[in-house]
Amino acid sequence: MSVAGAVVVVVLLASVGALIVMTWALVRQMKRLAGSLKAFQDSVQPLLEEIQEGGASAQEGMERVSGAGVEVLSRDRPGRKPGARIRR
Repeated sequence: MSVAGAVVVVVLLASVGALIVMTWALVRQMKRLAGSLKAFQDSVQPLLEEIQEGGASAQEGMERVSGAGVEVLSRDRPGRKPGARIRR
């Protein structure tokens, strides 16, 4: 084997070794990222559920208020349809 052939083999082995090390580091970082994402989801999930419950109760409250408003307006003017414009 010539010197050039030996250099090619050495460069090839060094490249494969570097590729293996970088792949191992990438897998390790992906595992850390997945763990961090899981921890983030676990910490945010209760807040998200609380916000959803608050939004649902606010929507129910708005429906009650808007329904009560229509009833009040209808009582004030018996011939008036709910949602009709008030002319003065």
